[in-house]
Amino acid sequence: MMPSATVEHLLRKAKQQLSKTSDSPALDSEILFRHITNYSTTELIRESESKVSDINESHFWQLILEREKGTPIAYLVGKREFWSLDFAVNESTLIPRPDTEILLEQAIKITQQQPYCKILDLGTGSGNIAISIAHECPTANITAVDISSDALNIAQQNATRLGVQNVRFLLSDWFNKLTTERFDLIASNPPYVAKDDEHLICGDVRFEPRSALISGDQGLDDIKHIARHSLNFLEKNGQILIEHGATQGAKVRSILHKVGFSRCETFNDLSNNERVSKSQLL
Repeated sequence: MMPSATVEHLLRKAKQQLSKTSDSPALDSEILFRHITNYSTTELIRESESKVSDINESHFWQLILEREKGTPIAYLVGKREFWSLDFAVNESTLIPRPDTEILLEQAIKITQQQPYCKILDLGTGSGNIAISIAHECPTANITAVDISSDALNIAQQNATRLGVQNVRFLLSDWFNKLTTERFDLIASNPPYVAKDDEHLICGDVRFEPRSALISGDQGLDDIKHIARHSLNFLEKNGQILIEHGATQGAKVRSILHKVGFSRCETFNDLSNNERVSKSQLL
């Protein structure tokens, strides 16, 4: 029987194996090993010469093989940090990304100016937007909808685990299950990728649900639908926040103006690309 490998040896071999398929093979290896062992960063360094149990080594290599195939780290460990909170994710949800925090920052600014703000989060996925707003603004009244029952289950679990109680979850195809309700803010990170976009065959996106990514009319169909129907669900002076593609800013502003919104402005993401547009119903 081969002697058990040390932590350092195992991580070095994993890094070599992932070097051709990952942009961050060392970090990926460490994250997956820490996921199995529950080691902290400090423990990982301190235990570098410790032997790894056969069970942990076997489990580790299973995850490394999955990562080598391209499976996102977030799906392998079942979570992703967003707004300093850990959100459970799986193949039924998008993986929360830092760019979406641009939308969240604006949503929180609006909500803090109106403590009992009524908010609608369209296409909530893992619930990262709705729950993060709720966490920062506990007096807000938030409704989070999604067409996927699997995604909604994950969102509800995240709300429970994070101790958030001011979010109502609703299974709905956009506005379909809403009736006469009116909101002060509608926020959404909808599908906005064109079906022939080259990014769909790259990186983590390959494994994410297509229904949460792709929209017709070069990625603008769902944004048009949301903009048009939001008029019936916003209070006077209500606002809308929509995340969109890096090259869609001008088109999204035009869509919002055409259906009747005013005071449209767009905010840039961490790469200085136009990413989130805000407008108001006067």
